[in-house]
Amino acid sequence: MKLPEYESAIVPDRKVTAYLLSLTHRDGRSKAAFFMRYGFTSDDWHALSVALKRHAADHEMELPMIEELANVALTVDLPEHGLQAGDIGAVVMVHQEGKGYTVEFLTLGGKTIAVVTVTAGQIRALRANEIAHARELTVV
Repeated sequence: MKLPEYESAIVPDRKVTAYLLSLTHRDGRSKAAFFMRYGFTSDDWHALSVALKRHAADHEMELPMIEELANVALTVDLPEHGLQAGDIGAVVMVHQEGKGYTVEFLTLGGKTIAVVTVTAGQIRALRANEIAHARELTVV
């Protein structure tokens, strides 16, 4: 599977110059050493930015397997189930080593809205820096 919307990916200048190619950054210096072994330099940092975008365009990505009972967010609308991208559900079954998942979606009151089987690209793991968003369900 390709990285979703890789065409509009942005690699911030500062991420490249002050982190990925910085030999003095505490966490970035090992990455800088790696990239420099392949000819990337801080003088021509833009080349690394271009190469990262090209890599996303040319290669498939491997999604980490989400485990049963993990909370996930939809990445697509599923109008036939009354679900929208961003809705949160719980994985109740993992199929074919993470190629697909059965996910249960509940109201905040605990009522099951839908139990759907989706592909790995239709959900994603939740991130620690996200907040939940409530919306009124129009179809129950």
